[in-house]
Amino acid sequence: MKKIGVAAPSRKFDDKPAAAFPPVDAILTPGRSKNVTIHVKMDVTYDVDEELEMFSRLRRLGDFRAALAYFNEHLTGRLDDAYFINQYAQLLLDAGDYRTFGTLKPTGIFGDSSDGPLKNDRDLLRVNWNLLVVLAVLHSGDWVFLAWREARNALSVLKGRKELSSTELQILTNVLRVISFLDTSASLGEETSIKAIKDATIEHINWNTLRRLLVSQGRIWEFSDVFMAFVSTHGHERAYRCFFQARDTTAALDVILSDWETEDFDESTALSLLEVVSFLILSQTPGKDVSIDACRPCLDHGTRIAETLVKNSTESLRSRAFSRWLIARAVASDSKLTHPPSSFTSPSNYPGLWIKQGTGIVLPMYVPLCGERPPWSVSADLTPEQSGAIEAALATAKFHQDYETQAISLKVLLLHSKDPRQLLGDLCHLQSSIQEDKDGYLRTCLASFLVCSDPNSQRNLAEDLIKFDRDEIQIEPKRSRPSSNLALHWARRTIQSCMSDTTFEGIPYYTHLPDYIQDFIDAKVSF
Repeated sequence: MKKIGVAAPSRKFDDKPAAAFPPVDAILTPGRSKNVTIHVKMDVTYDVDEELEMFSRLRRLGDFRAALAYFNEHLTGRLDDAYFINQYAQLLLDAGDYRTFGTLKPTGIFGDSSDGPLKNDRDLLRVNWNLLVVLAVLHSGDWVFLAWREARNALSVLKGRKELSSTELQILTNVLRVISFLDTSASLGEETSIKAIKDATIEHINWNTLRRLLVSQGRIWEFSDVFMAFVSTHGHERAYRCFFQARDTTAALDVILSDWETEDFDESTALSLLEVVSFLILSQTPGKDVSIDACRPCLDHGTRIAETLVKNSTESLRSRAFSRWLIARAVASDSKLTHPPSSFTSPSNYPGLWIKQGTGIVLPMYVPLCGERPPWSVSADLTPEQSGAIEAALATAKFHQDYETQAISLKVLLLHSKDPRQLLGDLCHLQSSIQEDKDGYLRTCLASFLVCSDPNSQRNLAEDLIKFDRDEIQIEPKRSRPSSNLALHWARRTIQSCMSDTTFEGIPYYTHLPDYIQDFIDAKVSF
């Protein structure tokens, strides 16, 4: 019988003569017994699939307090791993915890960056990490151009890819979130056209095909993430066409439910679908002709999904998805409301300018022409039942350290309140002292101008606005690129000058402001 020689793992066959390695008879025959032992050295890595699954579940439930505690107990040693720090950072962004995000220092985790093609998963994780950083610093009031560049580069990485992995889909979702944020920030000029990159997200991705892929693979949460991000960026109607080839909410929901609903109850599917229908209500565009009837399909389907959760999963009743459903149901079930989710009406008989800042739950911001101040005007108060539901959602969000849902709850309450001063104060405290959401805090301060009816409150607001002076816009001298939300900072400077003796000479970033603000400035000069 033929005999073979087994080489030591650390040597090559030609390192020594064959005689140095005793022959081993490794041929097994029925008539002869023998023992052959082979030693193989392999690195052993602790399997954390179960821990990661639990962490992800807590994140999806919106129980960020428990998720952070679980990570610190079971996965804290993994923060030097590119994948785990991405998941941890995404959790912080979901919660709106920009303060803690700022403490993350992933030095050397992602290796050396390069402009060449991506070689491995770590390169993809670095691309996603850069987007997460951008989303965090945008809320800190900085780096509009950096955000645009990272979104453009990340989108180019995905171009031509037919099947997207989880990391790639997370990149795509975060690209859409960055674009949505930038779309209301500043006029970046032709070179950094937001319209161009928005169009690229349509051209590079076949969204209907992507939807079908996610359905076939059962990736419900990834579908809901990317779909909601797309709606925020492109609007409801375009999302319905691109994802479902549908014309309206009713047809789109029919496709969604046909794709995902099953005969047997599944908690993840129910929570994800409930979050989607709630989002479709809360992301309506203020000022558009959106009636309660337009929200009816979401309200009907959401009610049915919520009832299945009540029946089958009591734990889910304290989830983020259910809390947001309570908010959405409250604002969409009142026939007196014309434009959910807000009952605030912007008086049109004032000469100043209402700042445009995207869709959904947006606080009103008014820039006066000559010091005038429109009244805070709401068309309908919430009923005790409606306000009670929103306050319950707020309490749950506080318990779970879900700062984003806390902010949504407070905004909805004050947008339906005839005297929102206490609620505005609570929101300012959340954004400035807990989240470190400078962008959100500035928006709330600007909205507070409408309720500053006495010298005391005006003086307090002026002091709050002065805090943003150290975050004043910086324009890169060579390329004249803005680094923050110029529309908000222009509004801040203008309101400051109205409430104090402060005078600002010139507007160095005039050409970077949105066109409608430039038109107002030109008209004001000639007034």
